[in-house]
Amino acid sequence: MRVKEAVGGVAPARRWAVQAVSALTLGLLVLAGCAAAGSKAGRSGKPSEKFIPMQLQRSFFCESVTREGAGEPRPSADLSSIATSAKQVVSVVELANVLDKHTVRFKWYDPDGELYLDSDDSPLIPPGEFHRRLVVWHPMRIAGEKASALPGKWKVVVTLDTAIVATRELTLTARSSD
Repeated sequence: MRVKEAVGGVAPARRWAVQAVSALTLGLLVLAGCAAAGSKAGRSGKPSEKFIPMQLQRSFFCESVTREGAGEPRPSADLSSIATSAKQVVSVVELANVLDKHTVRFKWYDPDGELYLDSDDSPLIPPGEFHRRLVVWHPMRIAGEKASALPGKWKVVVTLDTAIVATRELTLTARSSD
């Protein structure tokens, strides 16, 4: 009778152990398959399948930005000051590795620290697009505008998705009298 109880008691325990080992093995195989599939996707080279951090390359001021056809935008020379008689000044931001939908905003502050001009949030690129290099700019008119009467240090704050990515200062110099 003791032998019968022992045999009867071992079989259910052994069955449970075999089921547990089988379930664990199956789970490990599933995890290994998912890991292998993920590593193959990362090697494809498509930007949308791996993380590439967006970066600010540089921020500067210039007098104009030109573009020939659908070509790259070409900002004029970098400025630290500009005359109040100039037509405009442009704040330029160069970004790298821009993927998907983001917004950019330029806020121009006069020498008294008052908000003078706000571009509002503007979309950078449509969702799903990737740009290795993206040049974004916003002009402020000077000649014939209130800005022409406000010489001094101006400041531009550029935000990307509500985070400040650049703060630059520019001096508007008063027109010299002849």
